Amino acid sequence: MKQKKVWWLIIIGLLLLSIPSVIERWSIEWTQNEYEIILTDDRLAQMLEIGNEEDMIETLRDAGLSGVLFSSRSIDENQPLIDKVREADLEVILSYFNDGSSKDLEQWQSIEDTYEDDEDYLHIASKNVPGYPDEEKMDLYAELLEEGNDGIYLTEFKTYRGVSYFSEQLNHNVVRLHDLGSMHGKQTLEEKVDRTLRAVKERNQRSILMTSEEMASFDFTLEYIKQVHEKMPSKFSLGEANGIPSFGPSFFQILTALIAGIIYTYMALSSTFENKKWKWLTALPILIALGYIVTQKLILLQGFALIIAIAAPIFALRATAFGTKAIKSIALKFLKALVITSIGILIVISLLNGTVFLAGIELFRGVKLLYVVPLLFFTIAALWGISLKEVIRETKWWHYLLFGVFGLFALYYVLRSGNGNFVPEWELAFRNKLEEWLYARPRTKEFLIGIPAYLLSFFVMADHKKIGKFLLIPGVIGFMSIVNTFTHLHIPLYLSLLRTGYSIVFGFLIGMICIKIYSLAVRK
Repeated sequence: MKQKKVWWLIIIGLLLLSIPSVIERWSIEWTQNEYEIILTDDRLAQMLEIGNEEDMIETLRDAGLSGVLFSSRSIDENQPLIDKVREADLEVILSYFNDGSSKDLEQWQSIEDTYEDDEDYLHIASKNVPGYPDEEKMDLYAELLEEGNDGIYLTEFKTYRGVSYFSEQLNHNVVRLHDLGSMHGKQTLEEKVDRTLRAVKERNQRSILMTSEEMASFDFTLEYIKQVHEKMPSKFSLGEANGIPSFGPSFFQILTALIAGIIYTYMALSSTFENKKWKWLTALPILIALGYIVTQKLILLQGFALIIAIAAPIFALRATAFGTKAIKSIALKFLKALVITSIGILIVISLLNGTVFLAGIELFRGVKLLYVVPLLFFTIAALWGISLKEVIRETKWWHYLLFGVFGLFALYYVLRSGNGNFVPEWELAFRNKLEEWLYARPRTKEFLIGIPAYLLSFFVMADHKKIGKFLLIPGVIGFMSIVNTFTHLHIPLYLSLLRTGYSIVFGFLIGMICIKIYSLAVRK
């Protein structure tokens, strides 16, 4: 026990040395609050066909339109409209498309001529960044871009070839853009407004691009802009979107986090497995850490962070999940599990920190493994050494009821998860209300499934240890989800903390209700 305390003190001491870069990230996320709404040239041209051009443009500007996006391939034919937009004091943004043609340099010359001395960001419309796949050409275009522009717009959820190399030449000066015409198809005005609010406050997307068909309607677009500004949290203000300032942890800070991660992995293995031979698995993070120190390859740092992310929920549950009916003991064990998980999270965000991650250019890799490995581990642990007959013999009617309730929750969640699956209107309304009341909506699989199942497992294991172990299978989902929340590295830390805080509080209360119902059901 004394040795464990020493290890924990060392881990905390090491993380305190790496914490300044995390604080720097927090500061940048907290202070970068300007957002913009821009319209494409074709949608603007469509709506101007039915009215007075100057009056309509000025009305949109007064409502809160920030600028207009023009294709760099049609600058000449759009020059009259570009002039009108500039006369209305709206921002002119050019959209570059790398199609690999011989006219690429001509397109670039048109961009330089149009921007003149006005520094601005360039939107990348194609899958290929300027100059791709030739690194020398990418260097050339990056140099030209730095001379007359600030940086680039990258559309969220779009894959770009060569973006990591190209953006590195620009110090990752990137504005995250949300395209309202992509992914979700036709939406109502209310849906578009809600989607915009989430993009700005939750995903660090500071530029909203109106490309959908509905935006060809002047009245629809005007009402959309007005509602966005009315409903946007007061923390954010209308302005000009800017890229995330260049920052990142020093090599020393990364080194301290790596050492903390190695010790954390060793302790997780010691807590998880009784057989000491499993501790040799600590060699894996050690080898990965040494590989990163020698090569500086980011993929190795991402691999190391994945190991910590997978270990955290397993470690948290294995170190705390023992049968007890004392509510105080259950609360303390829950707190201990949260502390273990939080330290794992802090190691991950200390390693994967900097502009390149906040801008979404580089990501946490291995989310599927994060969700599969802990679930598989606790499934095997629940089934290990028992027979089906033994489980059936020990299982009472209320156990079937208990697993049935959690099973229905889990099935429902799987069926309605994902961008393309159906979500009932009542749930959308409930989620929107939660966001309206709480600012950030807690995750369903945390407060409604994972945490209550974990808390209830203590009570059940006190009576039926083998049956209670099965509750750790849905129970680990909650802790996996908490870790996963913080691996969305483009989401502000303060938002992830708020969302997780709600999950912890609501999950604990629902867990206590489940324990009460269970105790009444088994009372003789």
